[in-house]
Amino acid sequence: MKRSLLVWASLALAAPAGAQDMSPTAMGGCAVVPLLRAPVPAVEVTIGGKGPYRFVVDTGAPGHGRISPKLAAELGLPKMGAAAEGPLFGMAEVSVGGVSFKNLDLVASQGAVGEWDGSLGSALIELLPLTLDYGNARARFGGTELAEGLPISFEDGVPILPIDIAGQRFRVSFASGEATGALFMDEDTAIGLPISGEPVPRAGNGAQGAEAALPVAVTVSGVPLTVRAVNWPSPRPRGLLGSRAMTGLSVTFDAAAQLGKVERSGLPPRCPTSPSGTN
Repeated sequence: MKRSLLVWASLALAAPAGAQDMSPTAMGGCAVVPLLRAPVPAVEVTIGGKGPYRFVVDTGAPGHGRISPKLAAELGLPKMGAAAEGPLFGMAEVSVGGVSFKNLDLVASQGAVGEWDGSLGSALIELLPLTLDYGNARARFGGTELAEGLPISFEDGVPILPIDIAGQRFRVSFASGEATGALFMDEDTAIGLPISGEPVPRAGNGAQGAEAALPVAVTVSGVPLTVRAVNWPSPRPRGLLGSRAMTGLSVTFDAAAQLGKVERSGLPPRCPTSPSGTN
């Protein structure tokens, strides 16, 4: 499948004719690393061999990722341009375990990373498969591509999952960096669900909203998610699932195959035993 990383292409400086190819790449084949103790999946990374630094894995953030302005200044990173959120800095290499991402552009935005040093964005999923195993607190970058699974799509690199609620199917974004709620929908959709009790005010994602108990199952391919309430408004069109929906589950995305997999956590993820990957 031919998919290009166009999310940030308009932000990068034009390269002179004949210049070395600076397209983002992933090298190293496969790596399995621990997830840090946090409400969202986060891993230790190195930048140009320095670190480790704590980065959130955020499938809901378009682009390569974010970095705190303080860390960008400490590392003396070259400024490559600007995005709506802040300055854009070039990264020669960001490594997670034995996998290295080359030629990335990260936006310096303290608001987008909070207490973390940075985040890895959804565009990196286009470079290699990603597994977030919440039950075993492990992340796998790379490895064997999916030959079968749940057909899914991507918007701006963000995975879109089909979920079923009370006989209705919805297509919602999955944002692993979202920790304030398990399920967000627009207001009209939310109040049309079989909610229980009166909605209660709930602030989140920079907006005043509401939350209502949802006593029916929310599933992906028949696998129950840990969703007990629905929140509105949604930070993304149509709806959004956050990491709280994946407690005890493992989720895999393969953008090249346009496939995903959501299942109960079993054995921890492993890398294939081959010259291109290690366990």
